[in-house]
Amino acid sequence: MRVLRRALTAATAVIMMSLSVSACSEDGSTVRFGYISDYNGASLLAIADKQGLWEKQGLTPEIKVFTNGPLQIQALGAGDLDFGYIGPGAMWLPASGKAKVVAVNTLAYADRVIARPGIASIRDLKGKKVGVPEGTSGDMVLNLALRKAGMTVEDIEKVPMDPATVVSAFAAGQIDGAGIWYPLIDTIKAKVPGTVELASTKEFPDNSFPTAFVSGNEGGA
Repeated sequence: MRVLRRALTAATAVIMMSLSVSACSEDGSTVRFGYISDYNGASLLAIADKQGLWEKQGLTPEIKVFTNGPLQIQALGAGDLDFGYIGPGAMWLPASGKAKVVAVNTLAYADRVIARPGIASIRDLKGKKVGVPEGTSGDMVLNLALRKAGMTVEDIEKVPMDPATVVSAFAAGQIDGAGIWYPLIDTIKAKVPGTVELASTKEFPDNSFPTAFVSGNEGGA
């Protein structure tokens, strides 16, 4: 735990130094920063605040909460953010030139394929409705799990929806499964006791699932 804490603190210091050089707001001191309100998304910003790193670099943060990484990439492209945070499922966007990776920070294992009570395996999802935020780590773990089970997305009824809708739809019984992440899964389990975890990113040791801070193509260090 101490090693993790030191690593997070060091990573935060690095990103704060990058921001001090490259913040691109009009007054030169305010930086608009997006994040996802899960542990991986919030922890580095919490450390930066606690350690006073923003102030030390002469910056005033304007923090904006998003439900997923792709939405932040859109905001960066529209000029509404200076920097954002994305999970592993959205890394394809900077890889395809939609944004620039400023710093890789943590490895995430919060993603799961979950299902309603009575569904025991990925194969049991065949022909069933599975909600997933497209282009996110939830989408990624779903695709990996389907491939491992010898299936494709054509074997299920994939229903694209935003993360909040996944929670409400699962609770209402409108979908049979979901590709989603913690802490939203905690909320789902509280609403639907007996929710089953069918697959996890931890089951794929040959893959890495990094989170990263990103900027628009005109920003960054």
